[in-house]
Amino acid sequence: MAITQELTTLSSVAALLVQTLRSLGHDPAPLLMKAGIEPQDVGNPTTRIPTVRMQALWRLALDETGDPALGLVAARHFQPAVLHGLGFACLASDTLHDVLDRLVRYSRMLNELPDFTLQETATTIELVVQLPELDPDFVHAAMDLGMAAFLRICQITEGTDILPVHTCLQRPTPVNTTAYENMFGPSIEFEADSNRLCFDKALVLAPLATAHPELARLNDQTVIDYL
Repeated sequence: MAITQELTTLSSVAALLVQTLRSLGHDPAPLLMKAGIEPQDVGNPTTRIPTVRMQALWRLALDETGDPALGLVAARHFQPAVLHGLGFACLASDTLHDVLDRLVRYSRMLNELPDFTLQETATTIELVVQLPELDPDFVHAAMDLGMAAFLRICQITEGTDILPVHTCLQRPTPVNTTAYENMFGPSIEFEADSNRLCFDKALVLAPLATAHPELARLNDQTVIDYL
């Protein structure tokens, strides 16, 4: 499947990548220009960037840094505000199940390319992010960031560095898997048929001490208005 100009990505994802490049000592300005992204659009929370241009930026960033795990490096800089109202709604959720449900419900805000679902087994609740069949030159670092950021929002909301019991990634197996195991835990599968974070069901359904239903509802409305 070719990525068309009609598919868009939240501009704050570009801002996060720009922040990461700067933290590594690289100037993002020429990369943005080559990718066809206006610098002022990166700092505008209401702007959306064509996914094809974000893919170009990722490609340039990987060439610039030489780090194939750059998406995971970017995820270390992730804060809930990157997701605007959705991030704050997640922080105020009743349970991690509510967090995952919000990511699925409002996935179109984040990126229009993947299909998000929640699946349940006897022992797990799983966030599934399914990419369509893509061109061979698709830059998987973008999905690395996405899956790691979804894990980070759960960790920040829970207040501990929880890990999935198992993680699946559609990306090709990296030469060095250490960064992926450090991020997602030792139980990780590459070249899978979907991207999947499998969480312990009891953990996901447990009430959160930080729950604030009214704040969650208000931020939900912010996301709905944005969409």
